[in-house]
Amino acid sequence: VWDTLKEALNGRRAVLEVMHAMYFAGSKYPYPGLGDRGHSALGTKIRAALNYGLSGVPFWHSGDMGALTCSPLNEEFGNRLHPYTYTYWREAHETGMPVLRALVLQYQDDPVAAKIEDEFLFGENFLVAPVFDLDSAWRRMYVPKGEWIEYGANRRYVGPAWLTFQVRNRRNPVLVREGAIIPTGPQMEYTNQTPYSRLTLEIYPGGNTSFTLYEDDYETYAYETGAFARTTFTSEERGDGIYFA
Repeated sequence: VWDTLKEALNGRRAVLEVMHAMYFAGSKYPYPGLGDRGHSALGTKIRAALNYGLSGVPFWHSGDMGALTCSPLNEEFGNRLHPYTYTYWREAHETGMPVLRALVLQYQDDPVAAKIEDEFLFGENFLVAPVFDLDSAWRRMYVPKGEWIEYGANRRYVGPAWLTFQVRNRRNPVLVREGAIIPTGPQMEYTNQTPYSRLTLEIYPGGNTSFTLYEDDYETYAYETGAFARTTFTSEERGDGIYFA
């Protein structure tokens, strides 16, 4: 099916979703679908996605919560976050490291992180605690070591620590790692609707950090022969200020 799709699309990329039971390394095309089971099954889907990621399956989708695979906040933010997400898709393609990551992947020396199954890292820079009960007013979450900033509120926290956040407008509590450089694009109805003539960088200064943006034409297999670009942005904290390049 994959080979036929590639041929029929005349060089445009194909996506193959294999809808059957899987096991470790069970598919040549690691992209499972988790099904449409409503918000009540959100916790199950999160656990499944994190387990898939730990088992070498970096891509997944689930119909009614598909936006969560693209955004830690909502679908609108997910569209603007495409340059960030696409960079981690490329990393997943090259290394198998999932975009949605269990905390233990990056905090292997933290025994508490190893037990967390209802939070995830979105790339390296976002920490997300999904709200499973839409009627809940509070969400308790574990914050691993480091300094974190509450997205949209600019309140700072130091981990490791357990914190409790008020749930506003049914949105997930989201923290951003100190030092993060987040590239965002314009708001679009669908991927590649308009060219990325301008990027907006959200910078959370702290220490010396960098982010390497990956870009290609988003539509063909030309990247396989080197038709792509990588751009590194750096943020450096010095005694007299913050330097960005």
